[in-house]
Amino acid sequence: MDRALAGGAGTRTCAVAVAPDGTVAAGIDNSYGPDVHLFAPSAAAPSRVVDLDPGTAPGLRPHGLAWSPDGSRLFALTGEYGAALILHVIHV
Repeated sequence: MDRALAGGAGTRTCAVAVAPDGTVAAGIDNSYGPDVHLFAPSAAAPSRVVDLDPGTAPGLRPHGLAWSPDGSRLFALTGEYGAALILHVIHV
């Protein structure tokens, strides 16, 4: 999974959440590219990659991922320090 999350210089994993079915959502601090990588249980490569704010700088917040209780939605928070946060709802 670490290699699959390689986002280039300056990126780092900042949030991880596990769905009830075992799907792992891993988020990286990547202002101008994909922010969230979804991995099926035991998968080495992501099954889906999501760019929360295409073309803009606000990155995923630390610990900014959470699954709905039924695993049908993933919630993600983006935003700059000291500014309003943006809630994204990803339907899985």
